[in-house]
Amino acid sequence: MAYIEELDDDAPVIEEVDEAEEAEAERKRERKQKKKKSPSSSSGSQGPKRDGVPLTEELIRRKAEHNEGMLSTLEEIALHQLDIDKIEVLNSCRCLQIVYLQNNLISKIEGLHRLKKLDYLNLALNNITKIENLEGCEALRKLDLTVNFIDLDELHTVARLKDNIELRELYLTGNPCETHWEAGCRDYVIGTLPQLTHFDGKEISKSERIKALQRLEALERELAPLAELARDRKVERRERRAARLREREAAGSDYESDGEGRDEWCAEVRVEDLVTVRANPNPNPNPNPNPNAREMREAQQRPD
Repeated sequence: MAYIEELDDDAPVIEEVDEAEEAEAERKRERKQKKKKSPSSSSGSQGPKRDGVPLTEELIRRKAEHNEGMLSTLEEIALHQLDIDKIEVLNSCRCLQIVYLQNNLISKIEGLHRLKKLDYLNLALNNITKIENLEGCEALRKLDLTVNFIDLDELHTVARLKDNIELRELYLTGNPCETHWEAGCRDYVIGTLPQLTHFDGKEISKSERIKALQRLEALERELAPLAELARDRKVERRERRAARLREREAAGSDYESDGEGRDEWCAEVRVEDLVTVRANPNPNPNPNPNPNAREMREAQQRPD
């Protein structure tokens, strides 16, 4: 405590100055200054915050050095492991035949409807929850969606590939739809898409196709309640996750060191894991377990 002594005509007066209050005021001033300098404070003029990296024309040109940066004649592009969160710009590359977008943060299939020559699309290890917007890819022959988040409530969206009559190979390995319906998922997909010759890397025999077509109506009835259960699982998972986040916030911790109640593997956790890695490149001694690690390795090693 500091004392300031003031004298008047009668007697000295002692005025107390609270140093703690002064220190708190100084901290507030510092926080205001940091907020002004923070990039997030100016993000309003840059649009909503994104989970990952934008797919720009400049990025595509850098990755198209083998084609002298020319987009109009580009036939193949590798854009994997770049933290891309949205498919953009690619529609301007009308000659694309092969697109590698695996191991990114893409949550929606979009922006590809003008690629009439697209033969092979690799979207493994992303955050996709349903199949959509590929009707315009008339030449599509191979689609890889290994280790995404397509569950039984969205499995019916495979039917949107019926018009892709050239489609021969489809991968759904490591998606929740296969985990939760081992007995029916393969036959359901084969029966729904009779043009396929391979599913999950395994050739479809003639007898298997006939059996799947015969079972399809029964499988569709079986899928309906399973899809409802999948929706319920998602709601419950969101509620559990929100509760854990509240507990951690209250405890002043962003991770439970004892490993109890870890977040279940989902698209949101995958994004947060990446943000954590960006902020702290040192590996977490207790990372969130990924139940699809084996499928992830296989997808990364799979020959084109």
